[in-house]
Amino acid sequence: MTPHPHLTPLCVQSLAVMGAPGEEPPHHLQPPVPAAVLSLRAQSGNQSGTLWVNWDRGGGDLSGYLLSLYNPDGSQRAEQRLGSEVTEFVFSGLVPGRLYQAEVLSLSEELSNRAGTLGRTAPRPPNSFLFGGVTNTSLEITWSGPVDSDYDDFDLQWTPEDQLSVINPYHSRTSGSRILRGMFPGRLYTFSLRTVSGATEHGATATYSAPIHKKIRTKPERVHSLHCHPESSTSISCSWAPPVADYDSYTIECLHRDSQTLVYSRRTRRNSTSYVITQLEPHKHYTVSVKVISDTATSEEAQESVVTMIDRPPVPPLSTRVSDKSAMVTKSSIIFRFNCSWFSDVNGAIRFFTVVVTESEGVDNLQPRHPALLPDHKSNSSIKSHRPVSSPVTAAGPRPPTAEVSLGTGDGELEDLRA
Repeated sequence: MTPHPHLTPLCVQSLAVMGAPGEEPPHHLQPPVPAAVLSLRAQSGNQSGTLWVNWDRGGGDLSGYLLSLYNPDGSQRAEQRLGSEVTEFVFSGLVPGRLYQAEVLSLSEELSNRAGTLGRTAPRPPNSFLFGGVTNTSLEITWSGPVDSDYDDFDLQWTPEDQLSVINPYHSRTSGSRILRGMFPGRLYTFSLRTVSGATEHGATATYSAPIHKKIRTKPERVHSLHCHPESSTSISCSWAPPVADYDSYTIECLHRDSQTLVYSRRTRRNSTSYVITQLEPHKHYTVSVKVISDTATSEEAQESVVTMIDRPPVPPLSTRVSDKSAMVTKSSIIFRFNCSWFSDVNGAIRFFTVVVTESEGVDNLQPRHPALLPDHKSNSSIKSHRPVSSPVTAAGPRPPTAEVSLGTGDGELEDLRA
């Protein structure tokens, strides 16, 4: 029987497909190689010691994934078999700041396809963030690098974002010291410091630690052109030019120069450029200092020395008078002693005693109507005023306890009034 013309080619084709016994099947019937994963990423998520590996699924049927993590020297750090529905995994317990290689094998029966990427864990933050050498325009920041962490640099930032000069005194990226210059006097700065890993490797993506923060205020600049002068015997007037700085007030202090005792201290407003210090002593040396205050920061002081004006000595009480027992009188002279302590140096050192002699007939115990003035002889014809006699007091050394005054020519017989 003749074969059907349409079946013969079909049988031949079937034999060709099945092949002879022992032969490998044609290539198009072999299990397909699984597609590699897409967009493979290994990220730290700013967490020290961890890597988050994630990917997008490739095409085709999969039986699962084999995820491996390798150290920088090529040794295997970890391995994890995952189901075909998983597209991420987190490795923990890694060395902070270290670069790792992640590899994902897409599995389909005995076949696989590979994809790999590099990822770096975040380093640990620095320790012991300290300030030193703070002036009005500069300071030094020091810190300790993290332990058990890979790192190769530090990142220092600040606000306000003034243009500052950053100097590395040890010329090493990993040194824990930086000097900042060009800062504004009295300004409050907030600094942020991070550890960096991968900053020096060509083409690498750097990772950063969590930042640590600290605030510091520079010292304000001191006032300019401080000038002080005595305004009276008990007050001093001062003026100055304001500083170029951030500040909120001034402190004015007055020191008694001889005893080094603080006798006056006040705080005044920012917009003040002059001040009067009161309640001082006449003819005394004082040292006035003015400081600029910016919150808790204080400037260097500006100083000026001043001597208050001299004032007339205080008037002794009316009951103070020369005792009859301390005087000797002749026909033409009077000699008497008086106590120097009757006259006070509180308004300035006494350099002379002046004795004013008046004549009075028939008037006993005449007292001036004003303790600072002689009686008006024009209104009392019985009183005659004579030229005052001045007795100098030695400027050097202490004042003697008593002084002797001799008035007249000294001729004639002495009459001792003490008898």
